[in-house]
Amino acid sequence: MPSSDSQRPSPLYRWLLGSLLTLLFFALTEMVLVLVGIVPLFVDSDPYVGFSGKAPMFVTEEEADSNETWMALAPQKRRLFNYQRFPLSKAQGSYRIFCLGGSTTYGRPYDHTTSFCGWLEAFLGKADPSRRWEVINLGGISYASYRVAAMMPELGRYQPDLYIVYSGHNEFLEERTYRGIVDMPEWLRDLNIQLSRLRTYSLLKRSLQPSNTSTAGQADERTALAAEVDDILKHTVGPDSYERDDRLREQIAEHYRFNLERMIRLARSRGSDIQFIMPAAKLRNETPFKSTHREGLRGQDREDWKGFFRAGKQRFNQHRYEAALDHFDKALKLDDRYAGLHYWRGQALFELERYDDARSAFQRSVDEDVAPLRMPGKLQNTLQKVAAENQVTLIDFPSLIGNVSRQRWGHELPGERLFLDHVHPTIEMHKLLALELLDELSSRQIVRRTPTWNEQTIAQVTAERMASLNDEKQRRALINLSAVVGWGGKLEEAHALLRRSQREFGNSPLILSLLALSSERRGKMDEALEFASQAVELYPTRYDAWLDLAHIFKKTNNTQKAISAYQRALTLKPDSVTIRKNLAVLLVQEGQNSQAIKQYSKIIELDPTIGEAFLNLGVLQAEMGQIKQAEKHFRQALARDPEQAYAYFALAVIAQQRNQPEKALEHYRKAQELDPTNAEVANNMGILLARLGQLESAIRQLEKAVELQPDYLDARHNLDAARTEMRSKGL
Repeated sequence: MPSSDSQRPSPLYRWLLGSLLTLLFFALTEMVLVLVGIVPLFVDSDPYVGFSGKAPMFVTEEEADSNETWMALAPQKRRLFNYQRFPLSKAQGSYRIFCLGGSTTYGRPYDHTTSFCGWLEAFLGKADPSRRWEVINLGGISYASYRVAAMMPELGRYQPDLYIVYSGHNEFLEERTYRGIVDMPEWLRDLNIQLSRLRTYSLLKRSLQPSNTSTAGQADERTALAAEVDDILKHTVGPDSYERDDRLREQIAEHYRFNLERMIRLARSRGSDIQFIMPAAKLRNETPFKSTHREGLRGQDREDWKGFFRAGKQRFNQHRYEAALDHFDKALKLDDRYAGLHYWRGQALFELERYDDARSAFQRSVDEDVAPLRMPGKLQNTLQKVAAENQVTLIDFPSLIGNVSRQRWGHELPGERLFLDHVHPTIEMHKLLALELLDELSSRQIVRRTPTWNEQTIAQVTAERMASLNDEKQRRALINLSAVVGWGGKLEEAHALLRRSQREFGNSPLILSLLALSSERRGKMDEALEFASQAVELYPTRYDAWLDLAHIFKKTNNTQKAISAYQRALTLKPDSVTIRKNLAVLLVQEGQNSQAIKQYSKIIELDPTIGEAFLNLGVLQAEMGQIKQAEKHFRQALARDPEQAYAYFALAVIAQQRNQPEKALEHYRKAQELDPTNAEVANNMGILLARLGQLESAIRQLEKAVELQPDYLDARHNLDAARTEMRSKGL
């Protein structure tokens, strides 16, 4: 008879049974949590960043003449998004597409009309009129993937059929750090992200979280970002805030992967489809935003690098491309991290028709750009890998544009003819992308093209769409784009956009003014003068054109011509206080004080609240010996602005001249209280105190004057005299 031990289950059996029961328990728990509506953390939370506030993308709008409710873009979102609206209840047979991403999706520098979303909307209606197509453009200016993903939980409530995502250029725009999340071991971070997909884990984590913790600060390991985009460039002149940080780049790449995967799961959790577009960027004729040397490049190596780089650019400008490349390669051996070097290598290789090598060099320039405002290669690889792993369609937009370039010019490195700036393609390329999207939808039988869909229909749609984009709108778009590019520190590219606007849409007062300013910023004053002169020749009744000309004359020290230009502007706008102020300053420089007095008097007549005008008028009158009038205007200046130290100083000098030492001393002290760094006030007080016999106080003031202005010889002389007098009196 078998023993009782032989009938007992083996440890392995018990372990397997326990594991199975545990799995069944958690599976049942997950099912229950699904039924009660518990949302996984992976869906509604980002472990890398939080947001300081959250506003809905859409608000309801009631139609006055019907019972239908519409969803309209919320007012607070309209600064960064195209205005969009759609019916809350999706009609039977409708197909709803949300286009997501950054400014390219938006349609920058234009709008939805000529974005790939706008073109797709127009084409769908003609290609397949059997369905009601709803294409909603939610491209947000400067929006990165984490902001795109954060929008999707709300959008999922509006019955989307398809998301089209174009995202990758803006990942480095907002300043952020990854504190505790990246200090975790990689396996623990990945485990945390995987567990966040489970409702059981999510419920447990939420229950353990303090009830007073806000969404933005759920975990002190997350960076709390503003509710809306707060890009780095907004706070700087150009890309100065960017510094090389390879670790941060790795962290941003990890976060980008997470966002892409989160988008896929958010879409599929609602039964929606999703497809990605590989963002395109201009490589040729597009300098990097910021270049820095590799760490440790110093001494002779640095000097040698500079010599090779300088020589390479000189030979490039002489069209000696082989020699240029030779010098660039020598520099490369010393430092391969300088983005600008890779760019110039690419330019030389392009001229030598070594197009594949040129592409590699240009891409390396993008990857080494310290201000990466074009999608780096690492992010491109991440997008390709995520799309492949999750069986998501990926439209290769760079290849589409490259094919157009190859057909037209024999290479796949398009420049300014297919891109408006570093990342924004032309309207034609937006249209090309829309047609590719249409082909993709057709291949999946989502679109069933009508037999009437042909090249003629495409041409008809194109004509209708372009008719809404008049010359003035296009001119304005290029001007706005120029401002953004200039803001990024790329003055030559910004100027080229202004010239393009002038070339394609003709002159205007604004374009000539901006060209003059752009030329001045680039240090090309002769060119600036040419544009400003052209403006007054074409638009002689525009006072602002004469102001621009006066400004250029002033900057080039051509004072008499500047005065004449200001006077001409004044005849066109006689009530301008600003013009009169600028004119008065130049008149004083030229010694025309009586004419300057007339200008300040007129300024006071136009606006009697300007204390500075009273002060300057008083100074001029005092210089001309009109002491009584000057004193009156100094007091009037103080009545309007009691903080004007110079007015007290001037009144002290007048009192001193009138032999009123106590009153003069009172005014000097008030002037020194308001402006303690004025050496002349201290010197004059010292002289006055010495005359009053207060030698110790006088010496202290004179010492202060010398300390404030060591080369103030009069103060030194007065100090020596006061000390001598003090010694002579045995003090």
